[in-house]
Amino acid sequence: MFPLGLDGTIGPLYDTVPPGAFTPGPHPAQDGPHAHSTLVLGDTVLAADLGRDTVGVHCFVGGHPTPVRSIGLPPGTGPRDFAIGPDWRVFVLGELSGAILELGCLDSDTPVIVRSGQSTRSPVAGDHAAGLVVSLDGRRLYTGLRGSNRIAVVNLDDITPSRMSIAAATGRATSRSTAPTSWWRASGR
Repeated sequence: MFPLGLDGTIGPLYDTVPPGAFTPGPHPAQDGPHAHSTLVLGDTVLAADLGRDTVGVHCFVGGHPTPVRSIGLPPGTGPRDFAIGPDWRVFVLGELSGAILELGCLDSDTPVIVRSGQSTRSPVAGDHAAGLVVSLDGRRLYTGLRGSNRIAVVNLDDITPSRMSIAAATGRATSRSTAPTSWWRASGR
């Protein structure tokens, strides 16, 4: 962990959380622990570990992040990014599987996967999902599909691909960080 200054500068290393024991996942990219992203929810920090197919739940104890539980995800999910939906619902994106999972009971001893679904009706071999964003109206999730350069649109209420699911199929999509950053439609629709 690195502190952030009020001006946005990154301070010196403050703390680390050792990864612990590891069992490789089924995907070649899962050959070791691979902490990919975090989501801070008050005094709780969620950490996506792409290599382990887990979301670690950490709480601050004495000012330091302390692992308190872990949420196991289906093998080969490769959790990458988080998004917060309406009513503070938490979603995690599987980079390797293209799945989107809603997590629940995060403050209990038994957090769960409330529901899950795929980001697209038409997966393309070699695609990796990247970036998870909730629409401004809170009705949809968007994720970039690296490889085929598409943006998947998912209905948030039931985590199903939208009928307008793949935009920019013949255009270009970019995802440089945790969210699709730009996209262009090839047609006027």
